[in-house]
Amino acid sequence: MASNFDKNFETHKATFKQKFGKDWNADPQLYLTYLNTLYISSLTEIANNGLGQILSRQEESHKLLQYISQKLK
Repeated sequence: MASNFDKNFETHKATFKQKFGKDWNADPQLYLTYLNTLYISSLTEIANNGLGQILSRQEESHKLLQYISQKLK
């Protein structure tokens, strides 16, 4: 069974050729840098989306606490 890295390695070969106009094996180091950049970009997007959800929930909680506080007065 192929690992996620192996799957990504195979999947992005065509995209690499389209973007850079050369086969992945013409410059393996550039290809690995490309894959690493995609990986970091994906992690950044996941982290930002998660942070956005946390901030949204924090805002909802704050509004709820304000509402409860007003009702208790």
